[in-house]
Amino acid sequence: MRSGSYLTYWNTHLVSCDRKRLIEGLFLVSITFAVGQVIFLGWLEKYVGITPKGYLMFFFVSWAAIRLDRRWVILMLLMIAIQALTGACNTVGFFAHDIAGAFLVNYILYMLILSVVGMSITAYISQIRRHELEIHHLAFYDPLTQLPNRRLLNDRLFMVYAASKRNNCYAALMLLDLDKFKPLNDSHGHLAGDILLVEVANRLKGCVREGDTVARYGGDEFVILISELNKDKTLSTTQAKIIAEKILISMAEPYRIEIKVKDKIEKVIEHHCSSSIGVVLFINQNGIMDEMIKRADMAMYEAKRAGGNLIRFYDSFD
Repeated sequence: MRSGSYLTYWNTHLVSCDRKRLIEGLFLVSITFAVGQVIFLGWLEKYVGITPKGYLMFFFVSWAAIRLDRRWVILMLLMIAIQALTGACNTVGFFAHDIAGAFLVNYILYMLILSVVGMSITAYISQIRRHELEIHHLAFYDPLTQLPNRRLLNDRLFMVYAASKRNNCYAALMLLDLDKFKPLNDSHGHLAGDILLVEVANRLKGCVREGDTVARYGGDEFVILISELNKDKTLSTTQAKIIAEKILISMAEPYRIEIKVKDKIEKVIEHHCSSSIGVVLFINQNGIMDEMIKRADMAMYEAKRAGGNLIRFYDSFD
């Protein structure tokens, strides 16, 4: 399965799971309530002459712990505790003789064991789900900047292709390369470079709309994906240029880099770093990401050859 298709499937699957989990939770609570009335309040005792054992509730609580989450488990435990205590006080159901015979000792032990079992299973399943989310995050996001990586960028690009076809509007892909990143790494080490890259990522996110994508392509290169510009190419070019100029200004502002050792600031570096941006406009395209990046890369190196801190468009692409 293509990585873009896989991620789209994953996101759709998560939304679908939330709805299904709500429906399943309401169904499970309803069933548990009905069974609780039978076990703890003796609803069927006068018809069948026997009271079902309370151990059946371990099944329902375990179900909630495995399939749902901690909130549903707590809700069910509270509901069971109230039903069981009500039955014990009215001398009916599973704990009919517990107040007179054992002063609710059996009830307390039952609820304690039920709670321990339910919460233990919940903690274990939550840990598994947390690990799954961490694996998903590592697969689609850059660990340093927390920006989308190439795999997620590819998925976003296919989404922009689809939006461009649907709305018949231009979109833009920008490739940004920092002009003076290597001297910082050589002079002050990779830690200073990493801090700079994180700050660059934050500045880039502040320069684009919420629906646009900023991704780390590798090293000191970033990709900005701008969707739904305009149906007219000239207007779209102007819009893309305004965004790119905003990015240039933001990137050119001084960077204050604090090198910390054991949470103490060891030294402070003020670094000036401009950038070069290559821009590709496209509409109604079905290309692949590598080809789009190649064209943006050609435009970006043209900006670098002209001295840097510039914007260049790949004009030959229609």
